[in-house]
Amino acid sequence: MKRTFNFLILAMAVLGVQAQQYFIQENFSGTWPPSGWTISAQAGNWAAVSTSNAGGTAPEARLNWSPQFTGETRLITPSVDVSSSGASLLVFSFKHMVDNYSGNYQIGVSARTKLGPWTNLWTQTVSGNIAAQTRTIEITDADLLNSDELQFSLFFNGNSYNINYWYIDDVSLVSPADFDLAITNISVPTHFMGEKAVTGSVTSNGLQAINSFDLNWQVDDGEVFTQNFSGLNLGLFQSYQFTTNSTIDLGPGTYTLHVFVSNINGEEEDDVAENDHASKLIHIPHQEIQRLPLFESFTSSTCAPCATFNLGTFNGFTQQNQGELALIKYQMNWPGNGDPYYTAEGGTRRVYYGVSGVPDLFADGKRVATNSTAVNNAFQAAKATPSFMAIDGFYTAEGNNIMIDANIMPYADFPEARVHVVVIEGTTTGNVGSNGETSFKHVMMKMLPGANGTAASLNALEPYHITHTFNMSATFVEEMEDLKVVVFVQNHSTKEMYQAGYLRTPSVPVAAFSIEDGATNVSLNPVIHIDFDQAVRHADQTEITTENIGSLLQMHETDENGTAIPFTAEINEEKTQISIEPVEKLDGDLLVYLGLGAVSDYSPWPFNSEPTAITFTTLSTVSTDDLHIPGLAVYPNPASNLINVRLPGETSAEMRILDMRGALLVSKAGSGQSFQMDVSALPAGIYFFEVVTPAGRSMKKISIVR
Repeated sequence: MKRTFNFLILAMAVLGVQAQQYFIQENFSGTWPPSGWTISAQAGNWAAVSTSNAGGTAPEARLNWSPQFTGETRLITPSVDVSSSGASLLVFSFKHMVDNYSGNYQIGVSARTKLGPWTNLWTQTVSGNIAAQTRTIEITDADLLNSDELQFSLFFNGNSYNINYWYIDDVSLVSPADFDLAITNISVPTHFMGEKAVTGSVTSNGLQAINSFDLNWQVDDGEVFTQNFSGLNLGLFQSYQFTTNSTIDLGPGTYTLHVFVSNINGEEEDDVAENDHASKLIHIPHQEIQRLPLFESFTSSTCAPCATFNLGTFNGFTQQNQGELALIKYQMNWPGNGDPYYTAEGGTRRVYYGVSGVPDLFADGKRVATNSTAVNNAFQAAKATPSFMAIDGFYTAEGNNIMIDANIMPYADFPEARVHVVVIEGTTTGNVGSNGETSFKHVMMKMLPGANGTAASLNALEPYHITHTFNMSATFVEEMEDLKVVVFVQNHSTKEMYQAGYLRTPSVPVAAFSIEDGATNVSLNPVIHIDFDQAVRHADQTEITTENIGSLLQMHETDENGTAIPFTAEINEEKTQISIEPVEKLDGDLLVYLGLGAVSDYSPWPFNSEPTAITFTTLSTVSTDDLHIPGLAVYPNPASNLINVRLPGETSAEMRILDMRGALLVSKAGSGQSFQMDVSALPAGIYFFEVVTPAGRSMKKISIVR
C-alpha cells in the first residue's frame, strides 16, 4: 500500500500529547564526573573514555582495574524528586559491557532515599565477559516511588585485579507512558547499491502491550510506503525487528530516509509523539570496488600467548593472503616490561578499541577471536563486502625522511570520515623480548599526523589529496628501505571501516609487448598491445591521449630508418595499455620495426623508462597451392571435426590453421609421421592449413563444414 502525505504534518498533529517523564538521562558526553554525580571511593579508577563498548555512542563511563584495590566503589547519580510524578512504575536502565580478566567479583545497581542505606536492585557475580547489553530494572517499591530524594549507584565489589574494564553508558530513570511505541533503530546500511528493504526495530516503551502498527517510510519528500505489522504482543521494553516488502531503489546521491509508525493498535496516536519518527542519511555510490580488509593486531614481544597465536596461526595466514589484506601491528607495553617498540600512538589506538589484553585482533574495526576459524571467517566476510572508495598513492624515503603523496577517490559522500596514514616496518628484530619470537612483521612506527588521524568530509567523485613529510629518526625504525605505508579510512564514532590500501614506491614503468621481439609468422592485420605495470604518462609528465599518442610510437619497415607504416593507436582510460593497428594490411614476409618512446610513472617523484623497440616478421605469402613437402597428405577436405596429416617419414613438424587474413587460430607441434588436428571448435569457412618441417613448408586451403 502506498500513500502520499508528509510525515511532518503527522508529527505536528500530535505535538500536544504528553511525553513520558525522564528524571535521569546521562550519556557522559560532558564534564567528568557529570554534574551532580559523585564517586564513593576509588575515584581514580573511574573516567569518561572515547569508546562505545557498552553499545551507546562515544564517550562512555569506564571503571578501570588500575590502580588495583580490593573493596567497593560506586558511581552515584544525582538526587531526584519523583514524589509528585504519581507513577506506579519507574524504570532504571543503562547500557554496559564487562571486559573480564579472571572473574569472582560483583557488579550491581542500588538505590537509596535521603542518603540512607543502599538497597540492591540488581546484582551479578561475574565469571566471564559480558557482551554489550541494555539492563532495565523495574521499580515498584512505594518508598522509592514516593521519594523526594532518590539516588542510584552502579557498584563494583571485589578485587579490581580480576576485572579489566566495566563500560557504562546511557543511564536513565524514566516514568513510562501508558501507551508508547518508539522507533529505536534504522538498520539500513549507510552506503549501499541496488535495491534494499527498510529494516530496523521498534520498542514498546509503554505499559500497554503493542499488538499492531503501520510502518511508514519515505525518502526525502517522496512517496510514502506503508506496511502493517500485526499479531504482536510487545510488553514493556520488548522490541520487534521489522523488514519491509517494499524496497529502496535510488540512483547515486545522498538522501534522507524517514521512518515513522502510525495506527498503533488501531489508534491515531500514542502518548509519546517524538519517538514515533526517526531519520537516517543514506548514500548511494556511483560504483563499488574490491575492499582490502585491514587487520589491526595488538601484541607484545613479552606476551607468550601472542607468540603462540602469531607463530601457530597468524603469520601463516597473513603470508598466505598477502596482497589481499593490509596489516598493522601495535606493540604494547605489557605484560611485564612490555615491548620496547611500544608507542603512545599505539596506546591511543588501544584505548580507541578498548583493548585490555594481548593478543587482541580487529578486522575492519571489529574484534576477532584469536583462532584460525575466526580469523579466516572475518577475512572472507570483509572481502565479500564491497567498498565505495579507492586509495592509491606513493611514498619514498630520502635519508631519515619519509615523503607521502596519496589520493582517496570516494564514489559516494562520506561526511564523517577519519583518514589515517600509518608508517610500518616490514620486519623488525630489535624488539625481541621474552616470548620466543625472533622477528616481528608490519610493526607500526608512526601514525600521521597522529593516532587520531584527520577528520574529513569526503564528497563523491572529488579526490581527497594527502601529503606528509616526516623525519623518522626519533622512531624505532631499523631500516628505512623496509618501510611501508598503509592508508585507511574509518568512521571514528562507529568504527566502521570504509577502505584500506598500501601505497607504492615509485618505479620505472615496465612495458610488455603482445608480440615477442623477433616473432615470425605474425598476422598481416595485427592488433598489437603494449601493457604497462602501472599507469603511465609522457616523459615530460603530460597525459598520454589518443590525440598525442602518435609522438610516442614508431612503426617502420625493416628498422627505425625504414619506410613509415601508417597506424592508429589509443590508450585505455586507466593509462595502462596502448593498442596499435596498421591502417592497411601488411605485406607478407615483411620485417616490421615498432618503437616505444620513454614514458613516466604518475608519482610526484617521477621515474622515466628508456625507449624500447621490437621487430617482427609477417606471414609468408607463398601460393597456398604450392606444396614443398613431397608425399604430404592432408585429409579429409572438407573436414568437420578432425584433420589428418601424414608425412612421408618420421620427423618433427608444426601444423597451423590460419584465417583468410593470416591470423593464427590453432597450432600443434610434435614428432612422428601421422598427426590429427581438432577443428571442432572452428566455425564453417575457408582456412589456410600450414605444415612446417625441417624439410620444408607447405600451405593449402581447407574447408570446414558444419
